[in-house]
Amino acid sequence: MGNLLAIDVGNTHGVVAVCDPAGARIEHRWRFSSRIERTAEEYAAWLQSMFALVDLSPRAIERIVLASVVPQLTAPLAQTGRLFLKRDAELVQGRDIPLATSVGNPDEIGVDRLINAFAAKEKYGAPAVIVDFGTATTFDLLDAQARYIGGAIAPGIEISRDTLVSRTARLPAIDLCPHPEPFGTDTISAMRAGFYWGWIALVEGMCARLTRRLSESPSSVATIATGGFAALLQADCPQLRHIDTDLTIEGLMRLPSAHTPVSST
Repeated sequence: MGNLLAIDVGNTHGVVAVCDPAGARIEHRWRFSSRIERTAEEYAAWLQSMFALVDLSPRAIERIVLASVVPQLTAPLAQTGRLFLKRDAELVQGRDIPLATSVGNPDEIGVDRLINAFAAKEKYGAPAVIVDFGTATTFDLLDAQARYIGGAIAPGIEISRDTLVSRTARLPAIDLCPHPEPFGTDTISAMRAGFYWGWIALVEGMCARLTRRLSESPSSVATIATGGFAALLQADCPQLRHIDTDLTIEGLMRLPSAHTPVSST
């Protein structure tokens, strides 16, 4: 039985992961930039080089599972699978995810958010709040019956920083890092304090409201954080009880094989 290749395409970055046949372990993972101007051949050449780095044969891959929130990249990445691995990709859509919902049309919810909710249910149980620090900062809810009941979308940390710098005349670009105090003594430290403690306040406030919405005992609600900035905030944000940067990939690993084949031509 061959390995599974899971591809998660986000708005800014994507992840490709090779998972063992049992779907229990991620053996290799690589990040890539979600650049819509790249061709299928360019992505295939990149993937070929990643396989070569770890001495992995294309013949080791039996299935390709693809989840994408960037429609312009869905077909090229599916074609990449055909070019390099000689296999068709299976496209995951909202209706494919074995998760009860109380929303009207699951396909209108970002597929990554539903996969995260499914993975959270499988790994941590319900009720749960899932916080994803990606291009946007999203909050998604599972009620006590493990139904997906909705969520909230806020700006992402990087987008907010970049917009602030681009729309002001004298504020410099800064790196995003922990700051010891919720204030600064100069422009750069004030910006770092605002972004670091401001996002912690956002997460604390949203998690407090959402957990109260889900249960009379908020401590019974699992709060799971994923995405690039989850670990950055964890030390000063105890509301983030579980940090799981592989949540989306693990959700793809756990899905049954009943997805829509994507034409690679």
